[in-house]
Formats: sequence, structure tokens, C-alpha cells
Amino acid sequence: MIDKEDLSKKEEEISLGAYLHHVRQQRGISLEKVTEKTKILPHLLKALEEDNYSSLPPSAFLKGMIRKYARFLKLDPEKVIHLYQKSNGRRLVSGKYDLPPQNRFLIKQFNIFPILKKSLLYFLRSAFFILLGIYFLYEGFLFLLPPRIILTSPLTDFSTSQAKLLLTGKVKRGKVLYLKDREIPLGADGSFQEEIILSPGLNKIRLRAINNLGKTTSATRNIIYNPK
Repeated sequence: MIDKEDLSKKEEEISLGAYLHHVRQQRGISLEKVTEKTKILPHLLKALEEDNYSSLPPSAFLKGMIRKYARFLKLDPEKVIHLYQKSNGRRLVSGKYDLPPQNRFLIKQFNIFPILKKSLLYFLRSAFFILLGIYFLYEGFLFLLPPRIILTSPLTDFSTSQAKLLLTGKVKRGKVLYLKDREIPLGADGSFQEEIILSPGLNKIRLRAINNLGKTTSATRNIIYNPK
């Protein structure tokens, strides 16, 4: 570490650029090595050591670069900033028209994560709208279909000696369900349950479901009742 007295003496007779150049060479450090460790571009380091401030970023950004270079050379950053202000006569604040430099003073490094994040968000958003469109198309297709009657009991035609028969099942896409001309109540999920009394002989049981568009579907069971 160069002590404060050494720096104070040099302030009277040396510019910031010449001082940094002297310290770097005294320590046997190349500009390439400085760039490798600080990520400051070589042409900016060269301009700084040559006191070529017209080729350097505005003061507000140059301040950070000088501090970083000073810390790398194990100098007191505040003392080096003071030397800069004295040798160059500029205050380290943004001017009215100062804009961030195009490349700042750091080496640009390609970062793929923002690109991947943006691509993933675009993919997820597109997939969401595609699935939403498919869902509405599917629902619209089902809306145009006729109702469907699913009889769970009885499953098939059969003969019985019991006078009572329990009808159970479910109606999909149906608004109302009729047994002959009598309406059978439907549950919220379209399920139904109805007990009927059979007549001796053949009983033709016909269910009829109607949807909102007036489309109709029927289901029939032939039950033969043989009393004992």
C-alpha cells in the first residue's frame, strides 16, 4: 500500500494518469492483467493513464472506474479521486447532458438467462391462449351435440318377478328428462333416480332427454314382469 505522504507529494507534481501508470509499471502489472481482474476495457485504461479524458465516460461513471482501478492497485480510492479532481479540475458529478456510455467501462458478457426467461414467458403465454382456445372449441362442440342418457340400472332388457323397478342413471348435456310424458327431476350433476311399478307382461320403458337447443335423445328398456 502506498502511504498517504507519498501520494500527497506526488499530487504536487504528477497527474492522475501519470501516477496510475507509474504505480502499475512499478509493480510490473500489464494493462491486460488489469483488464482481466477489473473488467475495465484496455482502451479506457490507456486513456485514463494518458489523461485523455475526452475518450473517457462522463464523470459520474468515470468515478466508479477510477475507484475500481485504485483498489486493484491497493491505493486509497478517496485519495486517488482527490488527485483526479486536482489534476483534471473536474467534479465527479453528472453534467446536464451526460448520458451513460454505450459500453460503460465494463467488458460486455453475453447473458442467456434473460433471453431464456423471455422465451419461456412467451411460450407459456402462447400455450395458455392455445389451450384456452381449444377448451372453448371443445365446449362449443359439446354444446351443439344432442344430450346423452346413461342408464346404470337396468343396464339391459331382462325379466323379473318383482313389481317395482328402480331406474337410475345420468343425463349429460340435457335440460329435462321425461319418462313417457312425465318429467323426472335431475340432480345438479344430471343424475336421476326413479322408482316405477311394473305391469304384468312386457313393460316398454322409454326415457327422453332434451337439451337447450331442443335436440332430443331416447333410451329404451324392455322389462318383462312375471308375477309369482
